[in-house]
Amino acid sequence: MVRRSNVHGAAIALRYSGATTWREPPSFDTPMASDPGFPAALRALLTVAGGLLGETAWGRLVLARGSDLLPPVAPPLPGGLTEPVEAAREAARRPVAPDAVRRTLRTAWGEDPLRVLDAFDPEPTAVTAAAQVHRARWEGRDVAIKVLRPGLAAAVRGDVRLLELLKGSLAGLTGRPEAAAALLGEVRAMATDELDLEVEGSTLRRARRLLRGVEGLVVAEPVLELTGEEVLVTRWLEGPTLAHERPADPVGTARVLVDAHVTAARGGLALMDARPGHVVLLRDGRVGLLGAGVARPVSGERGLPRAAAELVEPLLNPGRLDGDAVLAVAGAAARLPELVDPQDIALARGTVQLALLVGRLGARI
Repeated sequence: MVRRSNVHGAAIALRYSGATTWREPPSFDTPMASDPGFPAALRALLTVAGGLLGETAWGRLVLARGSDLLPPVAPPLPGGLTEPVEAAREAARRPVAPDAVRRTLRTAWGEDPLRVLDAFDPEPTAVTAAAQVHRARWEGRDVAIKVLRPGLAAAVRGDVRLLELLKGSLAGLTGRPEAAAALLGEVRAMATDELDLEVEGSTLRRARRLLRGVEGLVVAEPVLELTGEEVLVTRWLEGPTLAHERPADPVGTARVLVDAHVTAARGGLALMDARPGHVVLLRDGRVGLLGAGVARPVSGERGLPRAAAELVEPLLNPGRLDGDAVLAVAGAAARLPELVDPQDIALARGTVQLALLVGRLGARI
């Protein structure tokens, strides 16, 4: 049973911290939340974190990205989250002004981007909560240029300090202070790393090497000489992403994605950030991977730790992964606060997000 004092203690701390404007925690009076399968610990944690999600740049980023992973037909969101999620989605659709994009590129490259590139399309091909992507030509080849939203990284770095306010509540929910500290530490590290495109470029290069043998997969090649903290440049992959189009073969696409994540983990890299906007449906039927997002090194010889192997079960269930499976994945996510080992946390988090992405396909695998 969740102790009410834990929830209210965090609410009071947020209200008087001076760091954010407090609003009442989200209501969970919905069919999804009242379902016996919805984990009480996860419900309580979401309630405690409601103010952070709705009122900070980090929270809005989490909401926008998380909502992208929901299946097209999914259980309704808890009532108090509906408005913040819609606001986060709306903000994520607003493109960055062309002048701001050009300033970011000039700062990253030290000169006018039009002197570096052969051609540059000012109209973005993709706009997300964290960045937007432009098509360009460099040294005679088409490239994708991902530009971080100006000021976002600094705002998020300030916001994640507020996660310390959740440590007491999370420790009370799990009864394991060391697990709460480990999980929040990983969340803080991820929040910083996922907005450092130089780190993402290095991760993509390593993932590309590890995944060469995965049949049906093409990993974009990073152009590291043009990549920095706020700019990531990769070779262009032609085709729509999963964010915009359903694959002709959802089963085959799901199998390639699962194979890629398992291969990377066994090779010593836990991919933690599967997103529909990163997966390209290539014209020849193969699956393209535009980015690897956040990843963590793991000991390849240990394979998939038992904790992560148990979390992958909803993903490998032969039944259809549709809205009902979201509850199963939520149940798996509730295991995260029990984990202490950073490698277990990385593999478990990556597995849950991959399960949601595959669930979005509605594929039987």
